[in-house]
Amino acid sequence: MFKNFKLRFKDNDLKELLWNIALATNIDDFKRAMADLERADPQHRDNLIATSWLKRLPLHFWSRAHYGTSAKIDILVNNLNESFNNHVFKARSEPIVTLLEF
Repeated sequence: MFKNFKLRFKDNDLKELLWNIALATNIDDFKRAMADLERADPQHRDNLIATSWLKRLPLHFWSRAHYGTSAKIDILVNNLNESFNNHVFKARSEPIVTLLEF
């Protein structure tokens, strides 16, 4: 999507505004960033402006603010889990009270 955007809209400021929109984490920030893009890229005759080009694309595919919040997989592995498991590794074989005290 970004490559297509770069081909159509050459202005570097618009590229930065696009990233601000895509990386906005909530709807209010998304709307604010989209308004910033509308102000930066006014309509020129019949040319398609950047905001209308973006609105043609399904928002849930490219906007972080519109991503679903449900889990996409049933397994969660990250560094926090790995660190915790490493920390309690020695205490796992202990009785529950000793484990909790550890």
